[in-house]
Amino acid sequence: MYPHKCILRSMILWIFDIIQTKIINTSDRSTSLIVDGLGVYVKPTTQSTNSANGSLIVSGGAGISGNINVGGNLKVNLTATSTTTSTGVLVVSGGAGISGNIYVGEI
Repeated sequence: MYPHKCILRSMILWIFDIIQTKIINTSDRSTSLIVDGLGVYVKPTTQSTNSANGSLIVSGGAGISGNINVGGNLKVNLTATSTTTSTGVLVVSGGAGISGNIYVGEI
């Protein structure tokens, strides 16, 4: 193995040990970020008004293979037009069940 690879591997393991000590093994539930065997918890309750603020900000994309439950409003701030069933801001591959009113701007 090349020496620089050993140094990089040691640094990664050292950083992981710090993260594990500071976050994963914490017993203080007032910590801002908690990672344990049950999940990841973000404790602050900062409300979001756009994609650049709130308790959790993700600069890149997010791939989620399970359910998503939103307790507040869901707002999408993109204005891409839709020209087919596979383009636009919201693309749903399956059906959609909606129990409230729907308002459509242009048909």
